[in-house]
Amino acid sequence: GATLSVTLTAAGPPATIFTGLGLGAYDAPTCTLFSNAYLTTQAGAAPQLSGTAGAGSYCVVVYDVGNQTGPMTYAVTVSHY
Repeated sequence: GATLSVTLTAAGPPATIFTGLGLGAYDAPTCTLFSNAYLTTQAGAAPQLSGTAGAGSYCVVVYDVGNQTGPMTYAVTVSHY
């Protein structure tokens, strides 16, 4: 397998909001999160999720953990190498 990393690089407003981030298997139209591959986090420069992954279809989910009071924008970087 190859290294896979997921980085929530920006989220907000506010920029310090905690949000859910998860990685899963994609089987259209469903994203099934892997166990131990989701967490509550703030945006940052370092990957919040990483591991090894072989060939396949994957998905990333950004979700509200109960503190979002309005629309939010976000940016995610996925690296597979």
